[in-house]
Amino acid sequence: MTRRNTAALVFVIVLMLAVGGRVGAQLAVFDPVNYANAVLRLIQLQQQYTQLVLTYQQIRSQYEHMIRMARTVPVDMTSRYRVPPVPWRITDSPDRYGTSGGWIAGLNYGDAVGAGYRRATQPLLDAGASWGRLPRDEVARIQDLYGTVELSDAAAIQAIHGIGMVRQNARQLQQALLNIETDTLTNRDDMNTVVGLLNKIGAVQVLAARGDQVTNQLLVSLLEERLVAGKRQRDIEAQALNSSVIFERQARDLYRSASQGTAQAIASFRLP
Repeated sequence: MTRRNTAALVFVIVLMLAVGGRVGAQLAVFDPVNYANAVLRLIQLQQQYTQLVLTYQQIRSQYEHMIRMARTVPVDMTSRYRVPPVPWRITDSPDRYGTSGGWIAGLNYGDAVGAGYRRATQPLLDAGASWGRLPRDEVARIQDLYGTVELSDAAAIQAIHGIGMVRQNARQLQQALLNIETDTLTNRDDMNTVVGLLNKIGAVQVLAARGDQVTNQLLVSLLEERLVAGKRQRDIEAQALNSSVIFERQARDLYRSASQGTAQAIASFRLP
């Protein structure tokens, strides 16, 4: 019922009651204004009741939806979805002559100073004492080779230490992943609240970020080794090109010095 129809109905009722009141005034006292106000209040109460019923139905529907969303999965999550983790394999070697044990220890537990690597590789001798008897270009070439080997050693030590630290932290990382898996697959109500789910999602994101960090560190170590390999290849190519240039520059002089007097020696040669 619209507001205009309600006002018209009230006007009609008031008019009828006013006429009837004059006719039957001698029988009873009737106040049409109060009666009209009562009818308006009754209509307002009816509208409020209708709105209250709609609100109750909406709240009840939301409550039932929340109850459905709060129910856990009707299966044993652990036995249905858990997969045994694959443990990290520890590197090992016989170490027959005591030269590879330090390298293996660095791969398993880290070796920041590279003691195991240096024990397993041949050391570089100091060639400075013999450089006085070598040409200047030869000294520069040997120094470049020394630099390449030193860079290769630094990259290998860093890679071994990084791999060892990853293995060293693997046990803690595995335990953290196991805890996340247990908390995720549990059917306990107190572990499946909205805040609890958000906390578990945040923990998974932190572990994923930590894994990306470790991956980037290992990739950087590989990149360092590739850079050293590129330098070694570049030195080989540069040495070949420099040798070709030097040969081209000095070939004529070498030929002249080697062939000078050859024709005269042949012409003046006599058998005894």
